[in-house]
Amino acid sequence: MRHALAGLVGLSGLVLATGCATIPEPYVPQAVGPVQTGIPDDGLRLSIAPAAESVPVGNDVVFTVTLTNEGARDIRIPRRPQVIFHWVYSNGIRDNYVVDRPSHRFYHAADLRVLQPGTSLTFEFNVPTGYFPRTGITEFQAVAMAPPNTNPSVDPVWSGEAHSNRYGILMRPPGQPHSQFALAGTGIRTIR
Repeated sequence: MRHALAGLVGLSGLVLATGCATIPEPYVPQAVGPVQTGIPDDGLRLSIAPAAESVPVGNDVVFTVTLTNEGARDIRIPRRPQVIFHWVYSNGIRDNYVVDRPSHRFYHAADLRVLQPGTSLTFEFNVPTGYFPRTGITEFQAVAMAPPNTNPSVDPVWSGEAHSNRYGILMRPPGQPHSQFALAGTGIRTIR
């Protein structure tokens, strides 16, 4: 019996030891500029580029959002696809807009446009930062979404999600010029 208990204790110790692993540190943005390419969906690529790479907390971050048809066929899309932004604060906490994601939509022909191969749809998007709690790098990513079409009289319409590149923006204290926001020793770098 004593040997059985010792074996059981040894086995449970082995199970506990194999169950322990290094827990990865949370992802923390460390680069200003483009960080990663986007993930296209059915030939559509979404990309974002900011008007400025350094913005005072409280000001909007202004992005140019571009949806490009990289495929070989025409793609019918909503005139203004729904775009949401996700971001990661300088401390690794993630946040995003909360939006209604309809499961389907009845599109009329007037609601749609055709993106031919090699053409793009570009528009501006402002992300308010008045409620951003921290300075440092905040990394943004956009997602363009379109629910499936339920109107049988309209040609096929793209539905899905296209994820943009990620882009790091330096959020600095209000009223402080970019040149005075010290980066020395922070591990922050600028990507070009």
